[in-house]
Amino acid sequence: MKALIVTRAGIGGAARHVLDVVGGLAGRHEITVLASPLERPGFLEEISRAGARAVPLPLPRAPSPAADLRALAAVRALLARRPPDVIHAHTAKAGALARLAARGVPVVYSPHGFYHHYPHAPRGARLAARTAERLLAPRTALLALAAAWEREAAAGAGLAPPGGTVVIPNGVATNPLPERPLPGPEPVVLMVGRLAPPKDPLAFLAAAARSAGPGRWVLAGDGPLLGRCRRAAPSRAEVRGRVADPGRLLAGAAVAVLATRFEAAPYFLLEAMAAARPVVAADLPATREMLGDAGVLVPPGDPGALAAAVDRLLMDPGARAELGARGRQRAAARYPLSATLRATEEAWRRARGPAGG
Repeated sequence: MKALIVTRAGIGGAARHVLDVVGGLAGRHEITVLASPLERPGFLEEISRAGARAVPLPLPRAPSPAADLRALAAVRALLARRPPDVIHAHTAKAGALARLAARGVPVVYSPHGFYHHYPHAPRGARLAARTAERLLAPRTALLALAAAWEREAAAGAGLAPPGGTVVIPNGVATNPLPERPLPGPEPVVLMVGRLAPPKDPLAFLAAAARSAGPGRWVLAGDGPLLGRCRRAAPSRAEVRGRVADPGRLLAGAAVAVLATRFEAAPYFLLEAMAAARPVVAADLPATREMLGDAGVLVPPGDPGALAAAVDRLLMDPGARAELGARGRQRAAARYPLSATLRATEEAWRRARGPAGG
C-alpha cells in the first residue's frame, strides 16, 4: 500500500509515534512522510533512516496564513505527482491541511491530543479549534485516537466522523533497563517531557521544593518554559534541558513523575512502566487509563500531594518494586509496539475500503 504521512511536529509524542510506525511498517508498505523541519531538522534524517521517503514541509507551530497556504499548496502538488492509497495525518494543523488537500484520497487523522482539551489555552482558541474539528470531520475517513478515554470524549463532543473512530495506542518495547544509578548519593526523582504549560514542569519543581525525602529531583526536556524552570529550580532540583538519551536517565531513576495538566497518551509514562520504574502521575483520564493500579495518582497542580506521594515511595523500596513490576506487566500486555503497528495497518485498510490489501 502507498501511504502518505503528513505531520508537523518533529518533537514530542507525535514525532515518536511516526518514527515507530515508519520503522515498523516501511518494509511492508511504500511510505512517504511530509514533515516540518522547523523544530528539529534532524527529524527528516531519522525518517529516511527508518525506511521512508522524507519530504520537508515547512509548517510553523503557530498560525501563519502565508506559510500555511504555501504548505497546503505543497501537499496538493505532491498528491498530484504521487497519489497515495491513503493519507495518515498527525497533529491538528497537519490534519487540517491534509484533509483540505486530499481531494478523494481517504484520510486517517490522529490529533495526538485535541487542542480544545488543553487547559492552558485561551477559551477563544479552544472554541475555534473545536469548531474547526467539527467542520473537518466530514472530510475524515477515520479518526484515530491514542486512547479509549479520548475516543469517548470525541464522540461526546460530536467530533466522530461518519467513517467512525479507532484507537491506535502508543506502544513501547518492554526490554528491562539495567539498574544504573546516576552519580550522587541520593535516589533520583525524574520527569522527562516538553517544558511547556500542558506538562506543568513548574509543579514538578514546586514539589521538589516541598519534598522532605532524600531524593534528588531531575527535570529533562526542552521548550518555552526552559528558562523559567531553571530560574525556579530549588537547590535539590536539576534542570538538564534536552538530553540525547532519556533512557539512561530513566535507568538511573528511583521514581518517575508526570506532573501534567493534559495528556492524550504520554510516552514517558509508558517508558517508565516498561522499564519497571514506579510512577507518580497527575490524575487525568489518560494516566488513569494507562496506569490502572500500577502507579500512584495525585491531583493535578498540587505540588504538596505530589511531593508527599514521592516521599512515601522513596522511603519504601518494597512498594517501589511492586509498582514497577505491575507497570511492566501492564505495558507488556496492553501497550506493545506490535499493537501500534497492527492497529495502524488496520486503520489504513479500513480507510481505503474494499480496494485495500
